[in-house]
Amino acid sequence: APVMDGRAAGGHTFRVETEDGELNTNGCVECHSDEDALVMLKEETQATLEAALEELRLRLIEVGILTESDRAVQGTWGPVEAGCLWNYFYLLEDQSYGIHNFSYAMKLIENSLEALN
Repeated sequence: APVMDGRAAGGHTFRVETEDGELNTNGCVECHSDEDALVMLKEETQATLEAALEELRLRLIEVGILTESDRAVQGTWGPVEAGCLWNYFYLLEDQSYGIHNFSYAMKLIENSLEALN
């Protein structure tokens, strides 16, 4: 959600980074005390999830339930296809690219890909 002074991090926004690139590490430093390593972990985590999410996106387009512009295709879809589409939009709209719960997010993608094959 937009805030008066741009995009903030932390609080009720669940953002880990401001629009200026400043990380909010308050929820991380208890387990990840090395800030440089934390930044690298964030970048690697997000890149991994973003690539997996793109793989799911392409598969949903191939199945015919998602358009190239990330719109759901109107129609009657079974629970498997609809659930996979839901997982895609859920992770896309979260916008954390795995920071909030990487294992869960990756499992959603893996399960969705497996279900669509």
